[in-house]
Amino acid sequence: MTGVLKLIITENLLEVTDQVDTLVASLKQSDVYKTYLAAKANLAVDTAAEKKIQGFREASEKFDLIKDYGSYAPDFKKLRRTARHAKRQVDLDPTVAHFRRSEMDLQTILDEIGLAIANSVSKDVKVATGNPFFTTGRPGKHCQVKG
Repeated sequence: MTGVLKLIITENLLEVTDQVDTLVASLKQSDVYKTYLAAKANLAVDTAAEKKIQGFREASEKFDLIKDYGSYAPDFKKLRRTARHAKRQVDLDPTVAHFRRSEMDLQTILDEIGLAIANSVSKDVKVATGNPFFTTGRPGKHCQVKG
C-alpha cells in the first residue's frame, strides 16, 4: 500500500512541477516581465541615477551612525536633511521611478498568482504579499483564475 501511495504522490508532484514550469515560462513571456527586465537594465547603465543612489547610501550611512543619539548628536539635523534630500533625488529620478513602477507591477502579478494558488487550496490560507497596497478583495488585475 505504501508503494502505491508514493507513486501517486510522485505523479502528482511531477504534474505540479510541469504546471509550475509552464507558469514560469508564461510569466517570462509577459509584457510586465519584459518591461521589468528593460527597466532593470536601464537602471544598471544609468550613471546619473547610480551617482544619486550612491549619494543616498553614503548620506544614510552617515545619518545611521548618529540617529540613535537624536538631537544630542552633532549635526543631527544637517545629516538628516542631507539624507532626506538625497532620498528625494533618487525618488524623483525618472529611471529609478520607472524601475520601481515596473518592479511593483511584477510583484503585483506574483502576489495575485500566490493568492490564486492559496485560494485553490482553501480560502483560509494566508498569503503574505509583502505589499501593503495589495488588496485581496478585488478580482485579479493581471491574473485571471479559470475555474
